[in-house]
Amino acid sequence: MPKKLKTSLKNLSKVAFVILLLFSGIALAVNGDIPVDNTHIKLPDGKEVFSIRKGDHSHQIVLKNKGKILWQKTFEYEYDRLWDYAFFVPIKKGRFVYDLNHTGYPKIAIATWDGGNAMDHRTALIFEVRPQSLEYYAV
Repeated sequence: MPKKLKTSLKNLSKVAFVILLLFSGIALAVNGDIPVDNTHIKLPDGKEVFSIRKGDHSHQIVLKNKGKILWQKTFEYEYDRLWDYAFFVPIKKGRFVYDLNHTGYPKIAIATWDGGNAMDHRTALIFEVRPQSLEYYAV
């Protein structure tokens, strides 16, 4: 194989690798490791919990039953974090609703994100779903 062709193929493979790497990064950023679109949970008893953006730095968490609002609260800087984004994450692998301490009240996990890049060092907030409200349970 001529030396020029060999060099060209090496350069082409490097360019192809960089392009593949770049598009993979874009795909991850678009489809994301940060599930900011998880803004609705349906509970086993039919109730629903929503996360609704209310402002640049705030979200309202709403508990509904058959369309009727049972409880709602707007969070902006509660629990030592900004609520620029608030979304539901699994509380246990593959489960968004789970009764951690077997009290009969399910728990849900809400993660917040303020647009920073240290997402992997954050913890979700756990709320207990009561008949008429959500109560903060733990970090």
